[in-house]
Amino acid sequence: MARKCLFAASVAASIVAQTGFAQEIEIELDPIVVGAGQDKVASDVPQSVSVVNEETIANLQAGSLSDILLTVPGVSNAGSSSIFGQSFNIRGVGTGLGSTETSIYTVLDGQKKYYESYRQGSVFIDPELLKSVEILRGPGASTLYSSGAMGGGVVMETKDASDFLEDGDNFVYFQKLGYESNPDTLLSTSILAFRPQEGFEILAGLTLRDLGETKDGDGNVTFANDTLVPTGLLKISRDFSGPSSLEFSAMRLYNSEDNQPLDQIFGGANRADVETIDDTFSLTYGYNPEENPLLDLSVILSNTKTEKTLSNSPFGGAFDGNRFYDTNALKIENISDIRGDGSIYLTAGIGVSEEERFSDPASASHQKYDTRTYEAYALGEFMVSDRLDVTIGARLERKEITPVDLVTPAGFGTAPITSSPVSFTGFEPQIAALYRLNDNWNVFGSIARVERLPTGDEIYDQFQQAFGGPPIGPGAINLNLQPEKGVNLELGASFSGFDVLQSGDEMTLKGTVFQNKIDGRIGRTLGNAPTPSFDNLQDVTIRGLELEANYGFEQFFANANLTYIEGSDDATGATMDSLQNNSVQVTLGYNFSEAFVAQISGTFAKSRAKANGTVVPGYGVVDLATVIRPQSGPLEGADIRIGIDNLFDKTYVPAAHYVTGATTDQFSVADGRNVKISIGKTF
Repeated sequence: MARKCLFAASVAASIVAQTGFAQEIEIELDPIVVGAGQDKVASDVPQSVSVVNEETIANLQAGSLSDILLTVPGVSNAGSSSIFGQSFNIRGVGTGLGSTETSIYTVLDGQKKYYESYRQGSVFIDPELLKSVEILRGPGASTLYSSGAMGGGVVMETKDASDFLEDGDNFVYFQKLGYESNPDTLLSTSILAFRPQEGFEILAGLTLRDLGETKDGDGNVTFANDTLVPTGLLKISRDFSGPSSLEFSAMRLYNSEDNQPLDQIFGGANRADVETIDDTFSLTYGYNPEENPLLDLSVILSNTKTEKTLSNSPFGGAFDGNRFYDTNALKIENISDIRGDGSIYLTAGIGVSEEERFSDPASASHQKYDTRTYEAYALGEFMVSDRLDVTIGARLERKEITPVDLVTPAGFGTAPITSSPVSFTGFEPQIAALYRLNDNWNVFGSIARVERLPTGDEIYDQFQQAFGGPPIGPGAINLNLQPEKGVNLELGASFSGFDVLQSGDEMTLKGTVFQNKIDGRIGRTLGNAPTPSFDNLQDVTIRGLELEANYGFEQFFANANLTYIEGSDDATGATMDSLQNNSVQVTLGYNFSEAFVAQISGTFAKSRAKANGTVVPGYGVVDLATVIRPQSGPLEGADIRIGIDNLFDKTYVPAAHYVTGATTDQFSVADGRNVKISIGKTF
């Protein structure tokens, strides 16, 4: 009842607001990339980076982060459709089941996010408050963010007050209401943007997502949620009368509900009472004197904490308890325009963080430990000539991991036990180059060396359970676990031009071939002690092709992308189990007027053979979306969006959702048809 009252309050707030203004519908074919060094259009970045901007996010009416990422080649959801079961696969790396979580970094407003617990998802973010998401595929663009990015990274930015305040505005209110049929969802997003004086801005936002049941294409319930998920955002920025600035940002997702799915990856009948809290706080001081191009300094103090508490599960102490990652970090970064003319940029930074991995009660599979990380990095971007750009970067990262009150599995030994701290140092150099053949065509290439440093979860884990089978017994701590080491090679070409097929049109193309060689890949051994729980088990090679194309002519627009990926064990030749489908995505749209846009999208995926010989069938899915912006009348200035996902109500399983086990395979079925409608208005 309480969550229905909260939702009703948001509805009432929207009804009493004043009338507003109309917006123009814009189509962006070559968006700006901000996460891979200096800002540049996507076709001029010598790495595989895709941008999903605010308009696209709104048009998707995304219910989870995976709805956004699945529009990008080389990316799949390795978890489930549940907002609490999000985990990702980029270029065949990522399983959603632990041990690979640090292979894909996620960054929110500059702060790195991380969580790992048995089938509980790894990212807890409501997409309603995001204005952009950049997906950096492969490790080549990870210098500025994290070591160990075997798959790549996801860089997210939340909305700012300036995104809502027009020239001359001091205060605006934005209200959005929405409905989805699958999962059965009511949505309210309320945002206040305030500019008390020039250079001083405040944004306060609240999203309420009231979730019900999720069904597959056959009408079977896959996730029976019945819960309210509020997310709040507060941002305060102040530009002082000089080169200094200060920004405070705080974001919290909170959920507490009884009788929720215990397994957020594969669903099932097992239930538990679950509380989820995800916090991100940061305070950023900036110093950027106009007269000194060598200084653009940021000092960032941050805290991120992701916490889950489970109780009343059918398995008791093996799953129940409070588990969190709590990280405090300090980072100092400077961007220098070396010559003052934009021809040489140097981004350099240092940082230190303290992460507490907590578990209560103590658990052999969720051990308690502390991690201190030191980082230093530099990325130089050189405009060697009018035609040649070269990027050289390096990252040095050291981790010191200290165990706290380690325990053995219940029934297999006594508790507590003792173990030694461990430390690792990783060095990751990379070089990339882009050459302009002419005004339209570029060719580019890169090579990056990457090291994924082991986590305390892998080193100190002592619980062995075969996937799809019963508990085996105790494993053993592995103080000799070594970093995964990879070398990633990429070659590609991009095109951007006007008047390509006919006068007045615009087209962009980008194609990339890659090879990622990963040695010493870490995984579960499934052996009893003295065999360690985790060890460096295999060397693999992943190869693939990614294509992206965008086209616009007058009111017509289209985009397409292709993913082709193969990977195998270097020693045995066995197919990697974590590969996503080879697929093609196509979108066709027409901008009928300022008031109406419609588009149709299709995803067509090929079948995928798994490591045990199982073949996961291919599928084809069609989606529809429209944008309506009335230019007069009582709804003038409103933003109305109507969409249908999975138009033909297909039942299918993406290959990355299907995991083979020792005694049985498990998979997460994709959602069936979902009808979505939302209306938003700025007042």
